[in-house]
Amino acid sequence: MDYFPPVIHPNNLLTEPHLDDALTALDVCSSVGIDSFNVIFKDDAANKATYTKSFSLRDVVSNIKTYLERNHRTQESFILDMKSAGRRIIQVDEANAEVMKLLEDVSFMTVETSPNNGQVWLALLRWFNYSRHDALARISG
Repeated sequence: MDYFPPVIHPNNLLTEPHLDDALTALDVCSSVGIDSFNVIFKDDAANKATYTKSFSLRDVVSNIKTYLERNHRTQESFILDMKSAGRRIIQVDEANAEVMKLLEDVSFMTVETSPNNGQVWLALLRWFNYSRHDALARISG
């Protein structure tokens, strides 16, 4: 059976489908060994974090609805910085449709943040050859 990384489309943050998407994304994160997160809220106008704290995956799952509601209410950026003891997590940001397609077979999650643009996450073993990481950075722009 082929695995297709989920594409999460941002909608109204308070709708149940969006909460379901967030819980699905957290489940996918768990499947590649992500066990904790830095939860960050950022005031984009001031370019300053208003809240930063580390939590276990279980705590983030328990509080995800509260985080989404705060994000909607305050219009702050909501960032979940993924952590894993056994993996190197790489986020390819501002990936265009071509890059998303190129990485779909090796990524564990893709989030389309706007039409034909998004973020792609890779989970690499800690012993991964980082010269390849540099090549990945070059092809992703």
